[in-house]
Amino acid sequence: MTTPIKRQNQNSQQIGKAMQRIQRLDRNHQKRFQAGFGLTEVALSVAAGSLLITGGAVAMRTVSSSMNASSQVTGLRGSATTGLRLLRAETQRSLHLMVNGGQAQQDQSFTDLNNPEYSEALQECQSISSDQQEVFNPLMGMQMAELQTPIIYGLGLGTSGKNYALLRCGPALSGDGRYETEDVILSKILDGIGVTPCPDSNCPPVTDLREVVAGMDNSLNQDNQSKVRSFPEPAFAIETDQVRKLLKLKDPTDQSDTIEFSFLQPPGGRRDLRVDLNFTAYARADKINRTDSTSTINLEETGLSGCDDESGCTFFGIPVNSDTVQLIVDGSGSMSSCIAWGSTYGETRRTYYDGSRYFRTRQACLMTRMESLQSELRALLASLSPTTVLSLQSFSSPGYQNHRQWKEGEMVQLTDSNRESALDFVNSLSNGKVTSWGGTRPWFALDKAFSNADANTVFFMTDGDPNYDRNGGNWSSYDYQPTANAYMAMNEERDPSLSVNTVSVGQGSPWLELLSNGASGTYKVIN
Repeated sequence: MTTPIKRQNQNSQQIGKAMQRIQRLDRNHQKRFQAGFGLTEVALSVAAGSLLITGGAVAMRTVSSSMNASSQVTGLRGSATTGLRLLRAETQRSLHLMVNGGQAQQDQSFTDLNNPEYSEALQECQSISSDQQEVFNPLMGMQMAELQTPIIYGLGLGTSGKNYALLRCGPALSGDGRYETEDVILSKILDGIGVTPCPDSNCPPVTDLREVVAGMDNSLNQDNQSKVRSFPEPAFAIETDQVRKLLKLKDPTDQSDTIEFSFLQPPGGRRDLRVDLNFTAYARADKINRTDSTSTINLEETGLSGCDDESGCTFFGIPVNSDTVQLIVDGSGSMSSCIAWGSTYGETRRTYYDGSRYFRTRQACLMTRMESLQSELRALLASLSPTTVLSLQSFSSPGYQNHRQWKEGEMVQLTDSNRESALDFVNSLSNGKVTSWGGTRPWFALDKAFSNADANTVFFMTDGDPNYDRNGGNWSSYDYQPTANAYMAMNEERDPSLSVNTVSVGQGSPWLELLSNGASGTYKVIN
């Protein structure tokens, strides 16, 4: 007789294998759906239970709590990858968010989740959750361009009943990636959200997390952030901006602990079993400029996601089609530049680079160049096939914090353990004082990439000119062509040759354009 646990494990294995096959097919043939979701996103929707197939909602349950710690973490990582990719695709496909509380720009009542316009959708979600014996506490909504009915996200109980989940309530997706406008379903998108830790040993035992999540205040504070979570509330918090375009998952606790992210965690799990949820995305269905009193961001040009619903996996908008990928990224102090200032102020000062010097301010920065880069890399690393062979290097100045390599810059297969290690490397790029990150000297990293014999692709990103040329002299416009020529000469001696794709942030880079044009790559400027 097949037990429920055995069926769950078999289903999880089958879904995992199917997703891998679909991802390979998606990368090889680059098939995209007109409605905005690609084949990969549809597969992820299946796994999350939000895709409608032949009239029935797919339901996937998490693995049994009897699994060992390693299997639990693997399951949670899969849940995080699946849930965040679907959340990213849907956020980018939306017009704007709706939230409770916070500070919005004037004449934006349509971004208030309590607006009577959304009451019917909220009531329907509560009715469905009651029928399914779920608890559903609305957190935010998304207005889609092609839907009259908004999609509502809320917090509820995890499958185990001993942790929490992010639930999605709204029109389901059909098999071709389109919304079913008549059928609304409730499904778990991020299953296994952890319990906010107790700060000491005096916290009373909790017997009913259902009451905890049902009674939570999900309104935002004046900084447009979720209010600080405390034991035993879900370790999950969001942040948005005044025009309700930004969705960012943030640290759910105050600054007095070591927690930095919202996270998934097995029930009663150890601290080392947490899976961080580091996520940023922008609503961009209307393709407009996002502006507030202190910032302007072009949503089409920022390229704030490594994998999106239009182009598959990309690096700052450049398609990633190779299975041997070399990533070289700028780790210098100028990457602390803020690309999206908020209009609120915090209690502590942070240091940023303004193009000529470092300065400290309490003004809230919604995103720095480094955070944008990390978001790109996390989305890309989480989505690449396990068969991908990868190298990852950060450059700054020799002897400084971010002048370093992951796995010594060698080509390494992206197994589960290596993927986690690479993500740890990416997350560490923002550690420490920004003044210790270093300058801009990419030559060692580029030389290493050109020496990796079996690679065929390079993706290189920088936000400034080199401090010195390849020989240690002062950098000038006279170095543009000779530098490009030097690497093109190296490329001619290789078999296979490299396709060199380059991204320049904040300014044009003639030498990178010359290099990419001469090495069958793509050159892109991000303003």
